[in-house]
Amino acid sequence: MHAQQYSLLVAAAILAVSQQVAGLTFTNVEATYWYDTTPIGVGGICAANRREVATWNDPIYSKTNPAIPACAKEGETYASINSNRMIAIPKELLTWSDRTFCGKEAKVFGPDGKEIIFKDGPLFAYEGCGDCKAKNRIDFSAQVYAELCGGTCGVGPGNNPVGFRVELLNNTIF
Repeated sequence: MHAQQYSLLVAAAILAVSQQVAGLTFTNVEATYWYDTTPIGVGGICAANRREVATWNDPIYSKTNPAIPACAKEGETYASINSNRMIAIPKELLTWSDRTFCGKEAKVFGPDGKEIIFKDGPLFAYEGCGDCKAKNRIDFSAQVYAELCGGTCGVGPGNNPVGFRVELLNNTIF
């Protein structure tokens, strides 16, 4: 192989790798959920499993005190983003001075090692989770959680699915 061809091959390989994993992989993750994009008062796909009233997600969509994700840009709220694709990673990784992981694409692999493709599209890190580091969890939307559980929230509280691998990629998608 000529030196120039070798250099191009190495450069292409470096570029391909740099666009992949951002250097953060969570293994043997427990899946949980913390928000739902279902309208106020309607409940949602997982409301019954939380043993809560149909309004469990109302604070996220409050007009008087709207919830704001850790990675929010000025003026953004959960309601304005209106996406099932946000995930919450350990809050220690998201600070005002270091927003490295904000908006990074997240790939999820099942306990069998196969990548899971979600109906709404690729996921992205956009929120911090208080107990995710200590409990080895990643928080998802109720919709994504239901997809991880086979289409419903049938596993119920205290029986969250485990064994997932979540990789944050180097590309920012939100």
